Amino acid sequence: RFWPQLAADIKNYPDIVDKHYPQLGSKIDKMDKKIDEILQKANAGQDVDVLFISLIESVGKLIDEGYMNKTLSLLAEIESKAWDKLKDEGRYKLLRFKALAQLNLRQNEEGARTFIEALKHGQTIDRAFSNAALGYLILKDNKNAESSARKALEMDAENIRAYCVLIQIASEEKLSSLIENVPEKIKNHSEIAMAIARRGKINGEDVAEKWL
Repeated sequence: RFWPQLAADIKNYPDIVDKHYPQLGSKIDKMDKKIDEILQKANAGQDVDVLFISLIESVGKLIDEGYMNKTLSLLAEIESKAWDKLKDEGRYKLLRFKALAQLNLRQNEEGARTFIEALKHGQTIDRAFSNAALGYLILKDNKNAESSARKALEMDAENIRAYCVLIQIASEEKLSSLIENVPEKIKNHSEIAMAIARRGKINGEDVAEKWL
């Protein structure tokens, strides 16, 4: 986790960024300006939803580069200035990236609640339900975690995160049959393997060795 944290912290030293990473400072400055440019178009009566979605996706890519705090800062700026200009797709994506950045910063409860909030705007998206399921799991609300995970699987039978959540909360009696029903295509996925391994550790049985 050293390098992502270094990338997240280095933004606090603009002289170093300007000297060694000029492309990063330039990219962030462009995003800041883009927010105001799109708002000007919105105030002129233009439909800017697609433009904001593109910008939100660009901001979200900063997460992969380790810039969690800057991601949250830019998303907060968009949220405060343009929330009423966004439709459900834009609101969902903004909140999804916000939750991911929060979780990467170990703001677990905040990230969980943001995933759950995002579901309001992603009712047709299986990932929105599986992310909400993870949020409920983090908050120890197993009932809603299960219902959200099962809704995700109704929409996509190979939703990996949904299965991971269900594996974590399944009773010992139901765990074996649940794992047996994981589609072959995703049964050996690393996230499924990790979920089963954690569950084996929790229940004191080596289910990972038995099923994988």
